Amino acid sequence: MEYRRLIGIIFSDFKSDAIKKNDGNIFFRALKEYGLAPFAYTRFMHLETKQIPEDFCQRLKSEYLHNFGLHEFQKKKALELIRMFNKAGVSCIILKSPFLNDRIYDDVVRIAGSDIDILIKHENFNKVNEILESLGYKTEDEYTPPRYKFDYQLLYDNPQNGAFSVDIHFKACGGALTPDLPVSVYWEGSKRTKIEETSVLAFSDEDLFVYLCILAYIENDLDKRSRYLLDLFYFLRKYENTLDYIYLSRIINKYKLNFYVLICIRFLKDIFGSRVNINTRFQQDIKIFPPRLKIVEYALKSCLQKGEKKSNNLCCEIWYKYLYRTAYSGGCFLGVLRQMYLIYKFSYLMFKYNNGLHGGITTFFKHILYVFNK
Repeated sequence: MEYRRLIGIIFSDFKSDAIKKNDGNIFFRALKEYGLAPFAYTRFMHLETKQIPEDFCQRLKSEYLHNFGLHEFQKKKALELIRMFNKAGVSCIILKSPFLNDRIYDDVVRIAGSDIDILIKHENFNKVNEILESLGYKTEDEYTPPRYKFDYQLLYDNPQNGAFSVDIHFKACGGALTPDLPVSVYWEGSKRTKIEETSVLAFSDEDLFVYLCILAYIENDLDKRSRYLLDLFYFLRKYENTLDYIYLSRIINKYKLNFYVLICIRFLKDIFGSRVNINTRFQQDIKIFPPRLKIVEYALKSCLQKGEKKSNNLCCEIWYKYLYRTAYSGGCFLGVLRQMYLIYKFSYLMFKYNNGLHGGITTFFKHILYVFNK
């Protein structure tokens, strides 16, 4: 069952034959697959007339309570970490859930994430690493601490007590090739707030809008992308009338993020239809040359349809690699070249680090041979 149809059923107050006994299992599996079961339950509980069979409602309730418990546990762990970081003089921003849920949805839904994502500054890494290790967290073997000097995120795991993994970010959306605002813009716009008596840094509303757009654009996993689009939809429902669109237009145009924001708006309208309200003047201010938008849209949809599957045809595989780079470089050939350069640069740094080399012409040629052999 496609995501658009699921959303239509939920927002139509469940007035659909899809929830009849014969199709209930299919509908429930689809809700679980897209992470919508807790959301569907909270929507259902606000209805005056309940049209869902009792057994189906109980299954939704079970999913909701499970997610709610995970969400609250994750929130507690995140606040504990923030208090330790604050005490050590480390500035940090919790990304995505659990605080994003509370900020966007209010009392509508609580959906737990798979880990706790924390944005920090490079200069604070040693303090953060020390704190996490004191709590039993370790990086995976291939993500050893020295790599942070040229990487964008490190994953810490704590298998001893079953706690959530902690993903340390040095760049908001992560990844050397990911389109994003410069991390300094996020830090400059961040604001302090209180959550359960703990001082917490958070993105400004405008920067959060851009961040949610980028997350939805770059995500290849369909159910995760659907969740980000739901976040973005509810964000706009709550903040659409209070956003500073002059500031948004300026930073989106300055950092050439027009493609990603406009395509996310198209995604939203495609799924939620007339329920999506966004400032018309703002869309005009960030508009781009239509053919380039079409190129990006075609490239992105082609990559999504292909997914992670490898092609047996070398020419097809090269074509899809080119489309992938086109989608993530804004439909510009020079942008594709820049992406290829960044891939090579990151590969070179990793090769040098993994082999304990110090650079120079010898390392350069060894890496060239490594790339061709691979």
